[in-house]
Amino acid sequence: MTMVVDLLATACCAMNGAWVDVKVDRTLEPINAVTATAIPQLRNWTETPLFAIGSVPGEPADLEIGPEAHLGAGVGYIQVWNVSLPTITPMLARDNPTGATVLVAPGGGYDCLEWEREGAESAFWLNSIGVHAMLLKYRVPGRAGQPVGGAPLMDAQRAMSLVRANAVALGVNVSQIGIMGFSAAGHLAAFLTVSSSADSASATRRAYPRVDAADDLSCRPDFTVMLYPWWLVDTTSYGNDLTHVTLNVTSRHPPSFIAMAEDDPVHVENAIYYYAALARANVSSDLQVYATGGHGFGVCKHRARHMPGVANEPACGWTDRFEVFLRARILRGA
Repeated sequence: MTMVVDLLATACCAMNGAWVDVKVDRTLEPINAVTATAIPQLRNWTETPLFAIGSVPGEPADLEIGPEAHLGAGVGYIQVWNVSLPTITPMLARDNPTGATVLVAPGGGYDCLEWEREGAESAFWLNSIGVHAMLLKYRVPGRAGQPVGGAPLMDAQRAMSLVRANAVALGVNVSQIGIMGFSAAGHLAAFLTVSSSADSASATRRAYPRVDAADDLSCRPDFTVMLYPWWLVDTTSYGNDLTHVTLNVTSRHPPSFIAMAEDDPVHVENAIYYYAALARANVSSDLQVYATGGHGFGVCKHRARHMPGVANEPACGWTDRFEVFLRARILRGA
């Protein structure tokens, strides 16, 4: 079994300040074998299951979602459906790595994963600014009987555990590990963050039974990035009142970066009122709201080949603002 990426035949890369199409000079390794008795060892460009096959927590015995499917309408829109074995794939920065690391969670409404547009392309861009990326394939679609984002939360908690457990081998700074989520995964990023920052013990608390010593490590992100997030405010229970935040933000919440467009049909209030909750909790954060950009723009400034006419949308400037946030709040000038 190999990772879903015919898309890795080409990538976007920064050269002398300009973004061009380049050939990637390596291919992904076959999926890494994982047992139930040892902490999985993460390797660069190798897809590794978060749990041993047959031991994925929270899966109903009668689960019927069909085999994992990789769909798309051409380069730029490859999607992954029916994920029952969650995985993580390290994509390490080769040029001037800072040690900062981002767990990248593509969106897809908790129905599928926008694997290339919000996953792999984001990882390539992060690598270009010296940031390691850990590409998360979390379970979709939603599981009956679980809360919104229930199974993906377990997967994100486990992924953070494994990144910390493998930090030395991967060259990861354990105090600079964040999560970046798009759309529904913006909710996942927030869900992981609030569940691991509620109190002093929550960073090592899991939504699943302990698997191994990796789960004794913190799963709390050191920073959280939410791009056009969904379901941070309740859009169904209060009519036109979109001010009710769905998650409990505390002062233990790490620094956060949020970006969204005013014309997003998912409702810009998700970004505005979550930011307001962060401000009330005195959490150092950055909110970027743009006049236009719609929903699902990804790292659009750096993918003009796939989205002609979109790369100049105001919302595409979020990547520049994120770099400022990263260096000022996380790297602190490094």
